[in-house]
Amino acid sequence: MKSKITKLIMVVIILALYLLPIGIIQFESNKEISKYQQDSQINFDDVAFGTVDEAQYLDVEEYYTVKAGYTVLDTTDIYVGENYSICVSEGQEILKGDVIAKSAGDTRTADIEGIIAGVDMAGSQYKISVYKFDDMIYKLYVPMKNSYLIKNKTLYDEKGNKLKLVRKSRVMEDGCIIAYYKPDKKISDYWGNEPGDFKVFTGKCYNDSVVINKKCVYSKDDSGKKYVRLVDQDDKFKEERE
Repeated sequence: MKSKITKLIMVVIILALYLLPIGIIQFESNKEISKYQQDSQINFDDVAFGTVDEAQYLDVEEYYTVKAGYTVLDTTDIYVGENYSICVSEGQEILKGDVIAKSAGDTRTADIEGIIAGVDMAGSQYKISVYKFDDMIYKLYVPMKNSYLIKNKTLYDEKGNKLKLVRKSRVMEDGCIIAYYKPDKKISDYWGNEPGDFKVFTGKCYNDSVVINKKCVYSKDDSGKKYVRLVDQDDKFKEERE
C-alpha cells in the first residue's frame, strides 16, 4: 500500500515539475500580450495628409494663357533712284545711320530700324521694304475652345497695357485661331525673342473670390467634376465638396 502511495506522489511531483515551466511561460505570454491589446474606445478618424492649405478671399483677374509671337503686318517702304547701288539684302537688320544705298555723289542712310523684308529693283525707283521694330505686334495662337476671347476687341497684358485687336486670320494653325493684337505701348523686346506662353487678361475681375491651391483639387473619374476635401481645425476630415 505504501509503495502505491509513494508511486502516486512521485507521479504528481513529476507532473508538477513538467507542467510548472509551461504554466510560467503561459503566464508571462499572457502578461506581454495584454500590453499590446488595443483600446476598445480608440477612434479611427480620417485625417488630412500632407500640407493643409487654407482658402483665401481674393480679387481675381480673369486671364488665359496662350502661345504668342511677334510679327509685323505691314512694311515701311524706302525708295531710291535707279542710279543707286543697294547695300542691303532681305533678312538683314538695319539700324539708324546704317548705309542702305549709294550713288556716285550721295549716300542714303536708314532713319528707321528693322528687318529688310525685301528689295524690288524692277522699276525706275528701287524699293527697300522694311519690317519696322516699332510696328511689332503680338500674334496670338488662340485654341478653338477659347475662341470667345477674340470677341474681346481689347485685352491686356500682365503689365496692364492695352492690346487692341487689329486682325483675325481665317486660316488656323495647329488647331488655333490666329489673332493679331497691337499694344498701346511699343514692344521693347528683341526680334526673334518670342514670348511663348503669354498671359492675356480680359479686364474682368471677380471680387472676394474663394481661392484655393490647385494642388488641392482632384478628379475621381472622367466626368470632369472637381473636388476638394474639407478638414476642421484639428486637420480631421469633414466632407468632400464639389
